[in-house]
Amino acid sequence: MYINKNGCVNFILAQPFIVYSYFLPRISGQPNDIYKYQDFGAPLKEELSAWLTEEFGKYPLYHCLNHKENLRINKINKTMRNIAFLLLLLLTLPLYAAEEDMTLTTPTGNIYGKLLLPQGEQPCPVVLLIAGSGPTDMNGNTIGSDYNSNSLLYLAQELAKEGIATVRYDKRGIGKSADAGTSEEDLRFEHYIDDAVLWCELLAGDKRFTQISIAGHSEGSLIGMVASGKSDKVKSYISIAGCGTPAYTLIEEQLGKQATALQAEAERINSHLRRGETVDDIPQLLKALYRKSVQPYLISWFRYDPAKEITKLKIPVLILQGDKDIQVSTREAQKLFMARMLSSFYIIENMNHVLKHCESDNMLTQLETYKSPSLPVKRELIDRISSFIKQ
Repeated sequence: MYINKNGCVNFILAQPFIVYSYFLPRISGQPNDIYKYQDFGAPLKEELSAWLTEEFGKYPLYHCLNHKENLRINKINKTMRNIAFLLLLLLTLPLYAAEEDMTLTTPTGNIYGKLLLPQGEQPCPVVLLIAGSGPTDMNGNTIGSDYNSNSLLYLAQELAKEGIATVRYDKRGIGKSADAGTSEEDLRFEHYIDDAVLWCELLAGDKRFTQISIAGHSEGSLIGMVASGKSDKVKSYISIAGCGTPAYTLIEEQLGKQATALQAEAERINSHLRRGETVDDIPQLLKALYRKSVQPYLISWFRYDPAKEITKLKIPVLILQGDKDIQVSTREAQKLFMARMLSSFYIIENMNHVLKHCESDNMLTQLETYKSPSLPVKRELIDRISSFIKQ
């Protein structure tokens, strides 16, 4: 199906009477062949297939080359053209309402987010999406770089199509919430946890929502995990590409890949930080990582072992991990699952760290997906989250 240059709708089908009977008065006939359609834009393929599946039975569409019959509707009256146009227009409309700005007031300033609701006015579940570490904004993009995958934005949009609302936000000190940030010396990991708890309190007072879930991506997994244990408003928790290993161990392992001496120094420094002690004698090569101003934050971060924190949760838990994630290995998700085996646990084939389809572990190939905001997130990810929340 496509609209030609004359504004007419063209159908190329194996059994033409099926669609013809839809636009004109109905005539009898049962489809018994497989249909393909002339390409008129990739974004509409999935929606049109779904529509025809519902209307005429489970008959996927495809290019009709060398088929038994070939019907081209070259001339249709004005009414039929209007109907066809409206049909195509409806297929392109998003299945979610407009975004709403949300503001969370904290002692250090406002934190700004976006609420995305499904279409309709019925109460629905809502998911608080928490982004990963560093300058990652509410859409899953890295501020100040060309690593713009829109991963969390697309996750929110796809969940809205499933009837699930989402709130995503710029963490304190990031993006629109920059003014809520404290000085580096005063920042603590608990600030992020407390912010997530406050978001849940805010959502709990909104009668549009039937239940609250938290989904944390990457470092957001640990933030959401601890926040879920602190808030009685949270009814389920989802870890996406979250680590099961404490941060101090990950740092030591990463440095060990570069030099054994660096790993030994990191272990020495971390042992002090884990006891709540700051360290003055830092080797030159590690001064950026362990600078004096960031040590209080590291002390607060090192208090949390994901594999221990997840055992404290008394709510349903879903653990999701891509097998093509070059930042967080499947081993990390397995650690979380082994710590809490009552969790639902899935490894998603060919999904990378930014939740996109990728079949290679090659760094350059991977980075292309980090820089491709038009790529959708993995469908299985949406299906797993949707089923879990609706169960």
